[in-house]
Amino acid sequence: MDNIAHTLEDRIMDCWGVTSDIKLAYEEYLDSPDNMDEDELSNILIGIEYLYNRKFKRLWKAFEDVCEHGGVWLDSETILNHYQIPSEEEKQQNLKDYHERLKQWDV
Repeated sequence: MDNIAHTLEDRIMDCWGVTSDIKLAYEEYLDSPDNMDEDELSNILIGIEYLYNRKFKRLWKAFEDVCEHGGVWLDSETILNHYQIPSEEEKQQNLKDYHERLKQWDV
């Protein structure tokens, strides 16, 4: 997971290409000097569907990697420190600090 932000951006841009591919398909169908019949157009659209289904799965995987990592802009050390499980002593101290803060609000 060297550069998850770059991978996610690449996957988004890959998927964005669907608009260009659809445009090319209808331009070829409507304006090409080589007539395209409906069967050929259907085959192209089915191919686009399958191709982009795969691309969107790759995009979703990249998104899940970002979520699992904890964010796009966080470095690995920050993530490890965040997920570090506190010791029993740290838990007890945190609990004690919490109770001290609560006492400040008692009226």
